[in-house]
Amino acid sequence: FSFRKLIPFLKGKYDIYTIDLVGFGESEKTANFKYSYHNYASLILDFIKQLGLRNVVLIGHSMGGQISLYTALAEPNKIKGLVLVACSGYLKKSNRWAVFFSRFPFSRTFIRLWIKKHKVEDVLRTTLYNTAIIDQEMIRAYGKPVLEKNFCDTLLGLLRDREGDLEAKDLQKISHPVLLLWGDEDQIVPLKTGIHLRQDLPNSTLVSIPEAGHQVIEEKPKQVFAAFENWLATSDF
Repeated sequence: FSFRKLIPFLKGKYDIYTIDLVGFGESEKTANFKYSYHNYASLILDFIKQLGLRNVVLIGHSMGGQISLYTALAEPNKIKGLVLVACSGYLKKSNRWAVFFSRFPFSRTFIRLWIKKHKVEDVLRTTLYNTAIIDQEMIRAYGKPVLEKNFCDTLLGLLRDREGDLEAKDLQKISHPVLLLWGDEDQIVPLKTGIHLRQDLPNSTLVSIPEAGHQVIEEKPKQVFAAFENWLATSDF
């Protein structure tokens, strides 16, 4: 859903595969999945292998960007390039005490109360520069997976299993062409993170888009596509 405004620009020129990762969108929410970046990367690589895909460019938003980096680092020959949109960067592992308490039965109740307290529309407002674009379709679509009974298992799994984001020494091993796309007004993952990633990823290009927040694809899909096309045309694959 979050890529629905970009897809029309890509259709007809590229083969497109949009994946709801385990725990998100229409995919299963379960306590029986290890919610680590490494495991997510393995799922993507299995998908690529089973379909026999070639010349793969991964487009990942926020945490999806970090998962894309893990994927490229795990099997670089399977990936042609990366487009990282407002990519998570330099976050550490969860606090060990938070992980410890997450294993108690009351943790599920706490997470459900936390979800109930935070309205979807209010959360969307923090991710956008132009909040006027919020409509009922967005509220329903972004709210549906969050309101599913087992979404708390996704959040608890991420708390327990998520490794820290890749450190500089690992980022510097990724030689793929990388496009870093950012909204100038991103309050969730600020532009300075993109600047830092640009310094650590040896073959990267940073494009910042004015009047856009963390959900830059929602707000500026045409500009995102233009940056993508220019990057493809000028990068050495």
